[in-house]
Amino acid sequence: MHQYYTKSDLFIIFYNLAYFLNETERWDRPVLAICSIFFLLGSLFYKNYRPIIFILFLIVTSSHILVDFPKSSNHLNLMLFINLFLLFNFLKRYKFKINNIEIILEDFVALRWSLIIVYFLTGFHKLNSDFLSPYSSCANWYHDKFIWFLTGNVFRPFPNFVYFLSPILVVVLEIIESIALLFKKTQLIALISFLLFHSYLSLGGFVDFAAVAISIMVSFIPNKYINIINDLIQLKFLKWNFDRIQVTILLFIIIGFLYVIEYQYRILPTDNPNLIRFIQGFLFNILFIYILLPFIILAFKYKIITWDIENNFTKNMRINLFSLLIFLFGFQNYLGLSTAGTFSMFSNIQTEGGKSNHLILHNNPFEIFPYQKNLVHIIKFEPPYYDFTKKFSRLKDKKIPKIVFSEFLIHLRNSGIEKFDAEIYYKGKYHILKNVHLDKKWAPHKIPIERYFMNFRPVNNQNLKQCMW
Repeated sequence: MHQYYTKSDLFIIFYNLAYFLNETERWDRPVLAICSIFFLLGSLFYKNYRPIIFILFLIVTSSHILVDFPKSSNHLNLMLFINLFLLFNFLKRYKFKINNIEIILEDFVALRWSLIIVYFLTGFHKLNSDFLSPYSSCANWYHDKFIWFLTGNVFRPFPNFVYFLSPILVVVLEIIESIALLFKKTQLIALISFLLFHSYLSLGGFVDFAAVAISIMVSFIPNKYINIINDLIQLKFLKWNFDRIQVTILLFIIIGFLYVIEYQYRILPTDNPNLIRFIQGFLFNILFIYILLPFIILAFKYKIITWDIENNFTKNMRINLFSLLIFLFGFQNYLGLSTAGTFSMFSNIQTEGGKSNHLILHNNPFEIFPYQKNLVHIIKFEPPYYDFTKKFSRLKDKKIPKIVFSEFLIHLRNSGIEKFDAEIYYKGKYHILKNVHLDKKWAPHKIPIERYFMNFRPVNNQNLKQCMW
């Protein structure tokens, strides 16, 4: 049965869908995956209870993200900021009268700024010599990954000029188009550009980030078009009326279950385990094209090239503070704090060790914290297998901040390991450390409190350029 959707309704449903797609991408947390289905169905079909369901959704998802924070994914970190902002606004505005909850204009202003800032930062991080190099760029790594997902083989599918241009085009898209989201004549074009960009990325396993971004894009739709969109959402087939959004969401849920069935039983006649993720991305694109069809029809019918954008500038201190916090969170690399989870995924950015490959901030002028300066280069562990514990995987021949090395040693000591030696380079000197996990100089009594709020990616040797999350 067709229902009328406000802008708030559309955001809530798509935002729930984004979390569902995150949890059903791998089904490694089945309880949360099942919960996401109930939240999604509830927000879709039970309009009268949608406010209560959304509040519960914000609380549950925030709790889940906080458990992993700051080691959670970039899109989940963004969701955490949005969740806490909305919860604070709801409590302040409605004073626990949750039946009246509605996402209003000022909330949408904050949502728009969150996406603008994230897109800008993802582009800004990529302004470095390694990303712009066709030989080491994560942009070209993704082309190879896409082919690997599709065929199970790694080879370069495009002409050489594509690999030279791709890094530049990605940086231009993310920086220029993020700014274009602020202006009337360019906002719609920028949104379409990002949708096309996400459609390609989703084929290589990045459905989760795409879904979060698309849900936030709802905030850019001018209110004047909502009535027209509602008219286009309703479908008629023979004697029955259908709701395009409801049909599409149900198909998404079916795809989620098909994914876990394939993951468990390997039904597809292929030796390529990643093909299902390519198929998932392909179906994601098909369904979102279908769900966006009303917008496409609207654009052609009314010849919409530009639209009357809603004001993005405000004196509201909560929105300004929210935007500033997102920016600072994504700017941590250059402050000497976290290097992972800061919207710098697959950007080739390196700020560790007192120097940076960034073209503008190559001297780290904003580095005011010391955590990235002193790197421990791990040569050898004895016994070697402790290098490959789940929490601290792939450390051998990597460089990590001393605070991470200390955490690793404390982890070993608390695990009851009796003997553990290490060979490292530190501050230009070679060290052979016997039972280093018992040495208070390297493994203090407890993990420093600030470590729980920072996440660092390991640094490869200079000769090895590897694209990393």
